[in-house]
Amino acid sequence: MSSLSVGAIGRMFGDRLDLCDGFTATGIRGIRYAKENPDVIERLTLVDANRFAKEVVVKNLKINGVEGEFVQDDIVHYVYGKHHTFVEIDPFGTPQPFIRPVISSFYSDNSIKTAYLSVTATDPAVLCGAHYKACVKLYHSYPLHTSFCHEVGIRILLINIMWAANEYDFGIEPLFSLSHRHFMKVLVRLQRGARYATDNTKMMGYLTYDPKEYNIEVSRFPMSQEQSRIGGPLWLGELHNRRFVSIMREINRERDYKNKEKLNKYLSMMIGEVDMPPYFYDTHLLAKVFKHQPIKLQDILDRLNDRGYPAVKTHFSPNGFKTRAPLEVIRECFTR
Repeated sequence: MSSLSVGAIGRMFGDRLDLCDGFTATGIRGIRYAKENPDVIERLTLVDANRFAKEVVVKNLKINGVEGEFVQDDIVHYVYGKHHTFVEIDPFGTPQPFIRPVISSFYSDNSIKTAYLSVTATDPAVLCGAHYKACVKLYHSYPLHTSFCHEVGIRILLINIMWAANEYDFGIEPLFSLSHRHFMKVLVRLQRGARYATDNTKMMGYLTYDPKEYNIEVSRFPMSQEQSRIGGPLWLGELHNRRFVSIMREINRERDYKNKEKLNKYLSMMIGEVDMPPYFYDTHLLAKVFKHQPIKLQDILDRLNDRGYPAVKTHFSPNGFKTRAPLEVIRECFTR
């Protein structure tokens, strides 16, 4: 799925980028960024704390004909005082300890008005609530261990990036967000300015979820209700920039990626997720709540759309869909 983050930067970003891959390992991802987007990547720095990485990275740079520098260092130590405009964070486990130091490095250079941060979390069990206390400790949010937990996890990750950015007078805009197998990934644009940071705070809120009735409510403040669970604080804004993801889809169609059909499917669903609620419904769980036989996902989508309620698939689950239809309308369409 690395093609998702590599493909679009050549057309979406207007500026030349000084790119740093903070956990580069073999260097392949950073090399792909530079090789597939030579007109955009002005400088490439590949950082890894492992002393054995240098030989492999230097060899891969040479094989691919890409200019770049390898630095053996811990990214938190390295990035202090540096002035990269695009930083990739992909550690083993939580990315939380690395987010603020990187954003601080953007802040330290007043000439940087726009920066980009790509963050991968490989601790979905924490963000999805299987390890509830760990999520509260690391991410300062209450997770929801339920059918739409992966979307909640992404939104918890984003609210933590937002908080860190706001402290340095940056606002964030998610360009795309992905949950796939064992990891979650977000790519955000940061805009310097107190106005952007202040506007971002309007995107913070909570989900109140009643598992017995499958009732979900969105609020700016936590709402305590009997039998309900509270998730958040989390990011309630968009997960994707429609134009950015559309360009990703165009590039995927043009390039000869091995898994281009699968990528196109994901990207199409992401575009559909724009302007939809910050949660989704699962057809299997609805069948249990409604005490009804499961129905095909496409059937419920068709019925809701016929009733005038837009409904779309979601990349978070093969059984999931998003809609703003009231729960009673969903029930009627499901059980008719």
